[in-house]
Amino acid sequence: MCVDYSLARCERPPVFVRSLTHAFLQYFGHLTVIADGYNSKFRKQYVSRPPIAKSKFWGLELIDAELPLRQHGHVILGDGAPVLLYQIGSRETRALVDIPENTPSASVRNGGVKAHLRNVVLPSLPKSTQPAFEAAIEQGKLRSMPNSFLPPTTNKTPGMVMLGDAMNMRHPLTGGGMTVAFNDVVLVAELLGPKNVPHLDDTKAVLRQMSTFHWRRKGLTSVINILAQALYSLFAANGKRSILLRILTLFVKTASRPRWGALTLLLPCHPTPRAVLPLC
Repeated sequence: MCVDYSLARCERPPVFVRSLTHAFLQYFGHLTVIADGYNSKFRKQYVSRPPIAKSKFWGLELIDAELPLRQHGHVILGDGAPVLLYQIGSRETRALVDIPENTPSASVRNGGVKAHLRNVVLPSLPKSTQPAFEAAIEQGKLRSMPNSFLPPTTNKTPGMVMLGDAMNMRHPLTGGGMTVAFNDVVLVAELLGPKNVPHLDDTKAVLRQMSTFHWRRKGLTSVINILAQALYSLFAANGKRSILLRILTLFVKTASRPRWGALTLLLPCHPTPRAVLPLC
């Protein structure tokens, strides 16, 4: 059985399912929740603004890599865009390499992505990590995904709610996607709970609550979204990047609480856009 990616525009949109014994089956529900990720099949039908992707993360799995600090995440700033390193197992480490579009060293003429990883990224990594990274390149098990930005839009379709990366995305540099997702789930569960919406077939009540959802989520998500895009723009910038990085380092060092002052902005500790103002 497989799901056909189409929803009818009606108060109770059906999900069309192709089975082994029937051509199509239709299932109707009072509310359909769409959360099919960054490559959403439904987004174009309900969101007029397309995602913007100016780079890709290329992922490798490093075996027995020696990191400067075990069980800590690392952002490596070398000659190119940032590289993320973090442990995902007792022996495994995930490496995510950001490669902006039209990067000359990653062009087919210059040897493609593998050549860029070997010639540009590898020398910029800590010496202890380089052997595992080079071995992962040789294995050739590369995976990529676009680093997309998509501002949120209010759900206005009766009988349908769109959540997750299908509705809102930011650059994954800061790892804020899951924080946003969990916050949205908790908020939707509250707003659409029986106390606020006794019957989900009351589409007007659902739409009112989704309008409330759009504005209430901004307190936390706007901080994460703004910082994700701003930090990536800083770390991936050319030319004056060294000056900008010095300014950022100075800010972190002179914060009232250096260890947490700036870093807590990346966590759901300051659910208000005003928290970003000291960075401006």
